[in-house]
Amino acid sequence: MAAHSSEDVLEVSGVNCVVLRGTVSNDPEVRELSSGKVVTSFNVSTTTGAGTWSVPVSIEGTLANSVIEGSDVVVVGGVRRRFFRAGGVVQSRTEVSASKVVTSRKRATARRLVDTMFDDVLAVLDL
Repeated sequence: MAAHSSEDVLEVSGVNCVVLRGTVSNDPEVRELSSGKVVTSFNVSTTTGAGTWSVPVSIEGTLANSVIEGSDVVVVGGVRRRFFRAGGVVQSRTEVSASKVVTSRKRATARRLVDTMFDDVLAVLDL
C-alpha cells in the first residue's frame, strides 16, 4: 500500500492545486535519492477536447501495487519545477508533485480526496 493513506488530510497553504484523472502511461519507477528519500515517478495521459496530454507525476514513497501501466487513476497534488544535475549540466523538469494517487475504481476515496482539496482551496480563497 502507498505510504500516503486516503485518511491523511491534505494541506493547502496557497493555490497550487492539481487534480488529474487519466491513464498511467508507463510503469512507475521507484528511486532512492541521495537524501535517503524514496520517490516514485510515472506519467499520466489525459485526453480532453484539445488533445491528449502526458503529465509527469512524482510522489514521495511508493504506490500500491494496483497502480501500474494502464491503470486509470486520480492524482491530487500541485505543480512544481525541480532542478537537478545531469551530465554536469543543471536541468529542470516541471511535474505534478502528488499528495495522493488512487485508482479511479475506488470512486468513494477519489471523491473524498477531490472534495477535501476543493474545500481547502475555497477556505484559502476565503470563498
